[in-house]
Amino acid sequence: EYVDDVLVNGRHVPVIRVDLGIPLAVHITAERRPTLHLLDAAMRSSAGFGPSLPVFARLISRDRIRVTAWAGSTPDFCRIAAGAAVAVAAAGFCDRFVEVDLGNGTYYVEWDESKGSVYVTGNAEYSFSGTFYYDEETIGAATEP
Repeated sequence: EYVDDVLVNGRHVPVIRVDLGIPLAVHITAERRPTLHLLDAAMRSSAGFGPSLPVFARLISRDRIRVTAWAGSTPDFCRIAAGAAVAVAAAGFCDRFVEVDLGNGTYYVEWDESKGSVYVTGNAEYSFSGTFYYDEETIGAATEP
């Protein structure tokens, strides 16, 4: 019901299309990462493929998948992880709560199908530092009742 068949170089490649703000075409595979870039390029140039980003999900267990995607210049790893998890769960290969290993870290994805919600948590990363100067009297006066 969820699977779309795409013809790539004479080979039928089953994909599950998911759109969480980024159109993804998730291919569940047993192939290792070194060979996937060839399939990625072929999928992108296939006439029937469309604008979707090819994403490859390899099953590790019912609660863990490994995801590979070449997202280009503006990767949104959180959405890629979530989309892959939803696709694999919709196909029945993993649970609704799954650990997703992506090249930049591990994400924990929970798909609440009844609410139509996807929850994603992952590693916290340092993003910036700075200095905030303030007047203690002004701040104190603003917080007092």
